[in-house]
Amino acid sequence: MMAVGSVGIVFGYMMVSLCREYYQFMLAQGVCAGLSSGLLYVPALAFVSTSFPPKTRPIAIGFTTTGASTGGIVFPLIFRNLLPRIGFGWTVRTMAFIQLGLAIIALSILASAPVVRNKPRRLLDWTAFKEVPFLFLFLMFFCHFLSFFIPIFFIPSFSFAYLSPNPSLGSNLLVLANAGTFVGRLLPALAAQHIGAMNVVFITTLIVSVITFCWIAVTSTAGMIVWCLMWGIFSGTFSTIDPVVVTHPLLCGGEGLTGTRLGMAWVAAGLGVLVGTPIAGALGEKGDGFLTKGHLRREK
Repeated sequence: MMAVGSVGIVFGYMMVSLCREYYQFMLAQGVCAGLSSGLLYVPALAFVSTSFPPKTRPIAIGFTTTGASTGGIVFPLIFRNLLPRIGFGWTVRTMAFIQLGLAIIALSILASAPVVRNKPRRLLDWTAFKEVPFLFLFLMFFCHFLSFFIPIFFIPSFSFAYLSPNPSLGSNLLVLANAGTFVGRLLPALAAQHIGAMNVVFITTLIVSVITFCWIAVTSTAGMIVWCLMWGIFSGTFSTIDPVVVTHPLLCGGEGLTGTRLGMAWVAAGLGVLVGTPIAGALGEKGDGFLTKGHLRREK
């Protein structure tokens, strides 16, 4: 499945490099690359979750998910620097070739891992929805990712509207936010080894909520730099510790269902991502204000 996802991502971005119409971008990046990302990301987390004992599982998942943060740092810089030199098509193809090379390395390493033959698992475990703890977990994933990508999408626009007309500033702030998530995917994983994953999720959710509301008060470039770093550090927990919580005996439904329930939890996350940013964008268009976060906006 991860091999199919890897090939699909590379193919999708190769097709993006050829796109000219809006529907073509939707099919190539939205459908092909999007579905392929799911085929790659969720099985990879399930593989790591079931390959490490509970004590070291958080840090193993933390190291795994830092790959996403690294991509969030490197690929925007590649795109920004190559676009004026070699054009859109070859810039996207360069990024696709990088992903192809990394996929070959990763799949080669996985091919050497011991193969455990298990019975085919169910795609969905409907009994999970009869368990109150799992329902709360499902809701947690949805709420976390309902808001997670809003800053990532709106930081460049906020920067352009309120801080500087230089588009490079918004791109650099986005890189800083992703750099913060790199740290935020490792430090909470270390903390989870000592105080437990659920406690880490509870504490960091409260902190991220406070930091998010603080965005309203940002009026300078220096303040925005600090905000991006702090938001990135504490929001990185969502991608690292949330999957660890699924492996708790109270939630996973048994060792053989960990992958199934992890996939179901990420369905909730995907639904949150799907509706969160469009809702935020629609709210931001109301009146003359700029959406800073969720239901809050301020006048320019």
